[in-house]
Amino acid sequence: MDNQHSEIIPALFQGDLVVIAEEHQRPDDRGLVFEITRVNPVNWSLSPVNGDRPLRCPPEMLRKATAEEITAAQAAPPVAPVHCGTVVTVQGPGWRQPAKQLWCVLRLKGQHHAELGRLGGDIRIYPKVPRKYLTPLTDDQVVAMIEAAKAA
Repeated sequence: MDNQHSEIIPALFQGDLVVIAEEHQRPDDRGLVFEITRVNPVNWSLSPVNGDRPLRCPPEMLRKATAEEITAAQAAPPVAPVHCGTVVTVQGPGWRQPAKQLWCVLRLKGQHHAELGRLGGDIRIYPKVPRKYLTPLTDDQVVAMIEAAKAA
């Protein structure tokens, strides 16, 4: 008996670099290249090459990554690790606050969101900011920004 999906499933193996086919991509998945980390019976486990969140996906939604896609993904900056209490700046699509504003990570929400509070400002909490929008600051950068704010 022939498998009805035999022509759909690509010849992919554990360790291959893949992308989600364009017709199945979410906006956040554009430009991401994944490595197949585990081949399961239904959904395969994928790990992005830039350190973003892992993903489980059926093999029918995948295609082999081109050389250009692999190069672009490896050149993209990795998602920076943040912890509660880390001082960060935020930039990304749809973020309307000033890029130089300092924020504090109040809580991590899963692997890809953080709850932020504004330093030196209102008491509003921003509950679901994507971690890929965050840039953690070093201690020297924080001191320099505080001194610049005092001088202004």
